[in-house]
Amino acid sequence: MQIAKTKGWVKLLAMVVVAVTMLWGMPQSAKAATNPPTVEEEIVRPKVVFRLDDIEDYWREEGQLAPIKTFAEYPGGPESLTIGIIGKTFAQEWNDHADEVKQYVDMLGEKGEVACHSTKHEDFTGMTLEEQEQDLQLCRDKIETVFPSKNTKTFIPPFNNFNEDTKEAMLQEGYSIMSSQCSPEWCMDPGGFTGESPVNLPVGASTGGWTGPYQMQSAEEIFTEIQDQLSSNNNQNWSVVMMHPEEYEDGGVNATNTLREVIKMCKENGIKLVTFSELVESVPGT
Repeated sequence: MQIAKTKGWVKLLAMVVVAVTMLWGMPQSAKAATNPPTVEEEIVRPKVVFRLDDIEDYWREEGQLAPIKTFAEYPGGPESLTIGIIGKTFAQEWNDHADEVKQYVDMLGEKGEVACHSTKHEDFTGMTLEEQEQDLQLCRDKIETVFPSKNTKTFIPPFNNFNEDTKEAMLQEGYSIMSSQCSPEWCMDPGGFTGESPVNLPVGASTGGWTGPYQMQSAEEIFTEIQDQLSSNNNQNWSVVMMHPEEYEDGGVNATNTLREVIKMCKENGIKLVTFSELVESVPGT
């Protein structure tokens, strides 16, 4: 009888050892699925926003669709993506490009955010306050006509350039989030959750580099830029990645494979992909 009990305990101990070994060997994403994070853990979890600029008709359409499709059809379920629409040249007559974009945005569901990238893609610092307000209004009207389920509150200024009038125009037109640029090459405003409105969450990483013509960087280079921004500003713990259609159309399947590798690297290192709205909602008091 004692021998049988001993064998039972040995068998149970062996099962525990196997389970622990399997858990330690899991990637971070699998561990998260096994043990969902608490609210406190979710707040401090590092996050990254992927921002695809220059969504419009008749220009690099394949380069626009390739990255959107990558996020919408990512293995295991869609991953969060924000796309920036140029209002005047998007969803024009006699072109079905907007229908294709909408198809993938619908697949993304709540993980797909549609931002305004202006109406005419002109430098806002050369406009009056009234002109900026009108541009933002027209851009939002176009987006919410094509994507009636989306609430437009994020603005990506053309050339990542803005002034104080831009902030005022955004507030007047109901925008609460801006994304400019703060990279080693150029940083107009580091942004962050400083209590100011609108909140500025600038890009600090880029899949195609920082000057045109944009060419796809390696997965390692992109991920290093993400890590650098996560640790900047006293460990701000968030990063924004800029993408342009050029690097995906010119780079073809190699570019989309690199993007998938970057997404995988983020997930395996416990970095959650979010939209701008999701990032703001994850910060208490915003």
